Amino acid sequence: MAGLQKAIKIGADSNIGCNEDEQTPLMFAAQRGDEDAVKKLLQAKASVNAKDRQGTFVLSYGILSGKWSIFEQLIKAGASVKPVKWKRESYGDDGSPVTSDAVYNPIVEAAALNDTRILKYILEKGGAADGEAVFVATQNDNAAAIEILAAAKADLNGVYGKNHFTPLISAARENRLKALKALIAAGADLNKKDRVGFTAVMGAALYRKADAVKLLIEAKANLNVKSPQGKTALRITLEAKE
Repeated sequence: MAGLQKAIKIGADSNIGCNEDEQTPLMFAAQRGDEDAVKKLLQAKASVNAKDRQGTFVLSYGILSGKWSIFEQLIKAGASVKPVKWKRESYGDDGSPVTSDAVYNPIVEAAALNDTRILKYILEKGGAADGEAVFVATQNDNAAAIEILAAAKADLNGVYGKNHFTPLISAARENRLKALKALIAAGADLNKKDRVGFTAVMGAALYRKADAVKLLIEAKANLNVKSPQGKTALRITLEAKE
């Protein structure tokens, strides 16, 4: 801390990137959960809405620290809780630079935390209830976050990843039962298919996730929908028991 104070006192640039990813001192301090360092850097006018080369914003580091106090400091200093559009720079197969549109939504990181205060705060301050946040909450078996996002009208049926899994399909295949129950209760589509044409109950049956299959059957998932191979969910379920 003494070194940081000295650097600030002699006029060191608090917004300069410190490594190849152009992470600023404030990003490092937030990531470490160092409340005192965050306070000193904010007093030195460190940019609270800066992003590094990978597109990770200061607020993201604060959220992922899991500390409410860090998040609160950044918000009070002017960090935005609303989605931010930015240009992602990468390289194509031939090595030429490629620029693409990207959106940073802090609610996605907040959905991964067991402490839902940050998630609630972001929504209260006008943050967008993003469907991707529901998927992230599902991956973390975070039923409380799913319930909050569902109440805020987040899309429960978006598809993510190369396999086009919905949150429900992901929860069923991975036997994340708390998330699965929350998604069912919130009204997620029980019969939507993934990229290869499997519903949630088909996937759960295929991977022998008996508890997930039971929950989906009790929720009235359609067992007569056919896979691309012509098998119904009921047949896949019965074959999995053999």
